[in-house]
Amino acid sequence: MTKLRIRTNIFERTVLRKICSILSSLLICFSIGTKIKLTNLITHLKRPFGIIIGFISQYGFMPIITLLLTKLFEDHLTIYQKLVVFLCGCAPGGNLSSLLVYWTDGDLDLSVGMTLASQLVCAFMVPFLIEVYFPVINSGANGIKIEKIPYNVMFSSVVIFTVPLFVGYVVVLRKKSRKRQKNYLK
Repeated sequence: MTKLRIRTNIFERTVLRKICSILSSLLICFSIGTKIKLTNLITHLKRPFGIIIGFISQYGFMPIITLLLTKLFEDHLTIYQKLVVFLCGCAPGGNLSSLLVYWTDGDLDLSVGMTLASQLVCAFMVPFLIEVYFPVINSGANGIKIEKIPYNVMFSSVVIFTVPLFVGYVVVLRKKSRKRQKNYLK
């Protein structure tokens, strides 16, 4: 009896993972968009105390903590691994944080506001943080230089978060509008 082995190449698995990742992100953001309330979101934007705390945490504390972690494990990490750890600490939140806030009955509108604010500022803050902290990370290595920052990837993450969120919000508005029209006609 022979065993049949199905083999897929690395390219197919990578493409499939990317497609699944993007589709799940779109679905999560659409679902979150159906749950937000624009009035609460505007209130958080008018009084941005929570958003400012999130911004300071995202671009102040997290880079410093990851910098300390890279220094703590300096002997066990290559310069590229240190840079990846640092960039993960600087990267803005995404749909997973909003999903966790929704599951725990937290303030979803505040989470969405913080995510939008941090993603919009990301294109300026991440290069600034790299410029400030990379010499500290790169202190033992020679010749490592960051030449290009992928702004298109940063922008695409804003689009992947914002567009389905907006579409989900509009779908709920249209559904409520139709419901009101039906009640008015009765």
